[in-house]
Amino acid sequence: MIKRFCYLLLLLLSSLMLPAQNTTDTYAMRRAVEAWQQSDYQTAYNALSQELNNNPKNGMAYAVLSFICNEVGAPSKMLRFANQAVEYLPKNDQRVLPEVLMMLANFYWTAEDTVEAEQYLARALKVAPKFYKVYNRYEQFYTKTERYQDMVNLGIKAIQMLPGEVDGFTLLFEGYMGTQQYEKALKTADEIVRISAKHENAAKMLPYAYEFRVRALFQLKQYDEALHEALTTLAVIQTGDLLNAVINIADSTDMDRVIDSLRVYEKRYEGMPWWGLMRGQIYVDNKRPAEGYVEFYRAMQIQDMDHVWRKMAAIAANELNDLTRAKICHDRAIKADSTNAVNYIVAADYYYNDLRDIATGDAMVEQAIRLNPLHGSPYLLRAYRWMVAGEYEKAIDDYYCALVADPELVEFYFRIARAYRALGDSAALQQVKDKACALYRSLGRELRADEYYGLGEYDKACEKAAEDVTERSTQNTCYNTACIYALSGRNDEAVEYLRQAVEKGFLAIPHMNHDTDLDGLRAMPAFQQLMQECEAKTSEMRRIVDEQLTEDKQ
Repeated sequence: MIKRFCYLLLLLLSSLMLPAQNTTDTYAMRRAVEAWQQSDYQTAYNALSQELNNNPKNGMAYAVLSFICNEVGAPSKMLRFANQAVEYLPKNDQRVLPEVLMMLANFYWTAEDTVEAEQYLARALKVAPKFYKVYNRYEQFYTKTERYQDMVNLGIKAIQMLPGEVDGFTLLFEGYMGTQQYEKALKTADEIVRISAKHENAAKMLPYAYEFRVRALFQLKQYDEALHEALTTLAVIQTGDLLNAVINIADSTDMDRVIDSLRVYEKRYEGMPWWGLMRGQIYVDNKRPAEGYVEFYRAMQIQDMDHVWRKMAAIAANELNDLTRAKICHDRAIKADSTNAVNYIVAADYYYNDLRDIATGDAMVEQAIRLNPLHGSPYLLRAYRWMVAGEYEKAIDDYYCALVADPELVEFYFRIARAYRALGDSAALQQVKDKACALYRSLGRELRADEYYGLGEYDKACEKAAEDVTERSTQNTCYNTACIYALSGRNDEAVEYLRQAVEKGFLAIPHMNHDTDLDGLRAMPAFQQLMQECEAKTSEMRRIVDEQLTEDKQ
């Protein structure tokens, strides 16, 4: 964030040739930018207000105000200040005006008004046809709207506008990939490598350039070359695209051969956790979570990563049924990064739903809220905890807090409806149902199974849930369908969907034993038989983990 502030600060101070009304060379403007750089938004806001009292047509002041409002999450104010900045900034400004226009484009894009968003992007491109960031934003926009041929056309224009730079070629590459012209994409990737090799920052740029070749080679099914290039590049840089490429190659070809290649590179480049992380993910993808856990554990002895410890905690709780190991992993995730609210949110879920340790779960939720009060998940978790406890009014309060934190998640209204139904408040229930359905119609979205259940339409909920289950459905989809059927009192069908979930790898015995959605199934012999099968599978996986980790210590 600070780097971005400094960059924009330089842009502002470089505008010394602007008319007086757009000056940055006043005490108030210098004070505002300095405060903004230090994230002292109130001081910056006051200084900018003072500047605009003296110079009400200073487009630079409005631009900085719009940037600040965008960063603190005040979109309506951002929109107002940004439009004033557009009005008063010089129409030929090559730096600040395009930034403001792109911010406006992002606002409308977020609001799903792609027409308005594209108009602002077009204005930014017209003002600054040689500004690489405009092309980068267009790439994101066309990717989101899946307009890959338009991306190709713009990439060709960008190459003409930015000769000797990779930005136009990356835009062209993504367009070719989206239109499945993989041979052309590979040739474009070669151009990106060539330009990067000649660049003054070649040492930094060149490794990233090879990512493009790896992606194109994978789509062309030239797996051996793609694997070699990916592993060689990973020894220099570690990026998500490269890690995913190796995992995808393993999933598409011979898993064991890729595993062997990773061991070769691990010996060649010691002291790097990435080889073990990729092996772990490959094992998990191939439904061998015990071996995946072991590989992740070994990698974490080289370098702590909180997100990997969270992944290990999920395996321990949901596949190994080893809650002691899960707790250790959650503790390690928090120790690795005690400032990340997500670590506390995931731990709260574990304490609530696996251990039924409500007090510790509440403490984790409170810490998550302190760290990030605008994250909806902790409120959502606590609301579910209140629902289970039968304290529906408290649940409603937390559901509304989640909506304030994340107003786009309108599905929360259906959970509120469920709480009002439990309270027997038919008037409030009808009001929430009407609002939820109206919001969904305005967004053009279809109701999901759990939302039909929230409305009390149980048969429709079961019908929709059954439609969602196919041969390719995940274990979670099958499990959620089982829950819908169980809540609707259709227990025999619920057990069958639960069996499908178990066959696909859902083995979380503690979760199934505590999930109130399944209360109606637990006395059934078929449910008890399923739990015995889960215990047999998880017992074998725990043995594998214990055996392999014990060997490491010897």
